[in-house]
Amino acid sequence: MSFTFPAMVAYDSSGNKPVKQVSFQVYAVTDTAFTTPLAITDTFGAALPGNILNSGTQGVFPQFKQATNSTVVITDASRVYAWTVNCVQQDTATAAFINDSTTATAAALNATYARFTQLARNPDLIISGAITRDTNGAATSAPVVWPDGTVGTYTADTLSTAFPGSVDGYHITYGSPATHTYTQPTITRDSTGAASNIPQIVVS
Repeated sequence: MSFTFPAMVAYDSSGNKPVKQVSFQVYAVTDTAFTTPLAITDTFGAALPGNILNSGTQGVFPQFKQATNSTVVITDASRVYAWTVNCVQQDTATAAFINDSTTATAAALNATYARFTQLARNPDLIISGAITRDTNGAATSAPVVWPDGTVGTYTADTLSTAFPGSVDGYHITYGSPATHTYTQPTITRDSTGAASNIPQIVVS
């Protein structure tokens, strides 16, 4: 995994001018004493000599990459200037975070999916608006609003024939247009109409 940082002007806000032809190095934000410069590369992965960023004749840093830090501090040898810079958010980096179970991103996403899956198990908790019902009273469709404010739609997929008015399967979308769908596969009922087997919600 590596992080890409954008080209940026080395701007001196106090002097109201760009800082030209000065060499800088990159540090982790936790390295407040600036003791260990981070290894940096160009956007093709080639190491920058001495891990130096030079602001050039126009006072502009080139794009660069850093392997382990998504936010860094760029400072000169005399510590006159220091800028905290965030990486450019990229799909590949985000995907890597999601696929790595040890990251905070993965943990947060898993927690969100778990919470939303529980809500999908109980559609009444997120239905917001008029409910359409069939002649037997089964809820066939309704608008929903998720806890983060995202809208979606509840739709019945399978209506019980043995117990009219009951819904045996449904799906709920997240987003409009949908970015995720929470589907309750068809459940099994016993002779009294009580659910005897409820498959897990499927997220797609």
